[in-house]
Amino acid sequence: MERRSKFVTTLVVGMGVAMVVACAPQAPPDTPELRMEKARALAALQVGKGGGSYEETLDRGAALALEATTDALTIELGRELSDEEALQVKAVMRGAIAEVLTPERWAAAATEVYAAHISAADLEAALEFYSSPAGIRILGLQATIDRQMADAVEGIVVSDLGVVTAAIDSGLADLFPELAEEERQ
Repeated sequence: MERRSKFVTTLVVGMGVAMVVACAPQAPPDTPELRMEKARALAALQVGKGGGSYEETLDRGAALALEATTDALTIELGRELSDEEALQVKAVMRGAIAEVLTPERWAAAATEVYAAHISAADLEAALEFYSSPAGIRILGLQATIDRQMADAVEGIVVSDLGVVTAAIDSGLADLFPELAEEERQ
C-alpha cells in the first residue's frame, strides 16, 4: 500500500509539474517572420509620438551636412555665416534629408537592422519596455540625452586634447614611419 501511495504521489507531483510547465509562458519561436513583426513594431514606436531615434537621426544628419558645407558657403559668400544663418542652413539641410529619409523609410531600415541582430524574444522585451511609461519617457528624451551625452564626451576629449593628439600622432607615426621622419626634418 505504501508503495502504491508513493507511486500515486510521484504521479500527481509529475502531473502538476507538467501542467505548470505547459501553462508557463513560452518564448515565442524565433522565426524571421516574427522577428520582422516585432522589429517593425519597435521601429514604429521610435518614429511615433516624439519620434526619438528618427528625429535624432534627422538632427544629426542636418548638423553633419551643415558642418560639411559651412566652409564652402563661407568661401562662396565671402564671409562667415551668422548664427541665425547657420540655423537656417541647418533647417534647409534637415528638410532636404527628411524628404528622402521619410519616417516610413527610416522605420523600414530600422526594422531590417533590428530583425537581423535581435531575437524575437528580445524584441518583444524591448517592445514591452518602450511601451511602458518609463520607456515612453526615454523615447521622448532620447534626442536630448544623445545630445547631452555627445556634449559631455566632447568635453572630456577636449579637456585632454593634448593626450588624444599625442596618442594619435604616436599611432600614426608607428603606422607611417615616413611621417615621423618628415617631422624631424
